Amino acid sequence: MHPLQCVLQVQRSLGWGPLASVSWLSLRMCRAHSSLSSTMCPSPERQEDGARKDFSSRLAAGPTFQHFLKSASAPQEKLSSEVEDPPPYLMMDELLGRQRKVYLETYGCQMNVNDTEIAWSILQKSGYLRTSNLQEADVILLVTCSIREKAEQTIWNRLHQLKALKTRRPRSRVPLRIGILGVSLSSDFIAGFCGETEEDHVQTVSLLREVQYNMGFLFAYSMRQKTRAYHRLKDDVPEEVKLRRLEELITIFREEATKANQTSVGCTQLVLVEGLSKRSATDLCGRNDGNLKVIFPDAEMEDVNNPGLRVRAQPGDYVLVKITSASSQTLRGHVLCRTTLRDSSAYC
Repeated sequence: MHPLQCVLQVQRSLGWGPLASVSWLSLRMCRAHSSLSSTMCPSPERQEDGARKDFSSRLAAGPTFQHFLKSASAPQEKLSSEVEDPPPYLMMDELLGRQRKVYLETYGCQMNVNDTEIAWSILQKSGYLRTSNLQEADVILLVTCSIREKAEQTIWNRLHQLKALKTRRPRSRVPLRIGILGVSLSSDFIAGFCGETEEDHVQTVSLLREVQYNMGFLFAYSMRQKTRAYHRLKDDVPEEVKLRRLEELITIFREEATKANQTSVGCTQLVLVEGLSKRSATDLCGRNDGNLKVIFPDAEMEDVNNPGLRVRAQPGDYVLVKITSASSQTLRGHVLCRTTLRDSSAYC
């Protein structure tokens, strides 16, 4: 898959261009084995010297770093000649930069700055040029995260300014594309780690209120063997204190996550269907692009690629869902239609 197929999605809520999100790629490492002939057991001194030479020879004959890269990038054989990959949502021709110029504008913390550089590295490999001149840009990408209402309003104001620029763009030039690179935040929190003071706990509570994480995994600390803490630190926070702090963190997280998720009520979201809801046989469950669970009725719907055809969503389908309610962990709504990543841009 082309790198940009991992990061480009389309954003048309205001009639504008692509929304990029960053995906991470992983390399699978392979392991090589070599066989050695058995020998008679020599004296301890010779055995030690032989072991060193043995290791050196195996190291020299072993796989190189390039071997790992080659193995990781080698295409996997198909399980059956009848199984074919589905056609991509964006063709290679649509992803090439062709020397078009991209203007990157970053708002917020250092994490957003890092995300900007990641996005730029992918765009650069696809043939885009970076410009610091807004007027000559063919693509404008805003990098931000919506933590507070003021920050979000700043971006909307900026988008209206850029829309005016797009309107003034001479018709002879390539149409200007404008997009936003956003993030969905999740983290792990441990209550009562070794040496944690009440002030430390209060700072964690403050962080949860400030950031409004979309997802969180919260636990009370328990000492585990074969860890550095087990050998070096003292589990000095009483169990009742751990549990009390954990309960406070869970309460605050749910309050703030609910506030963050409620901003999606009234919006139409693209959802990847996973299957039946665990709590209701009449509902389906899926995930939006922030990995948040979305529940909606298992009902017939239109298929945007086949007008007039009524279908039911299956695992792996993309559907559009109008969000009607939200909790700290789940969004609920009613399904509008079955779609694809490409076609969803006209609705989301």
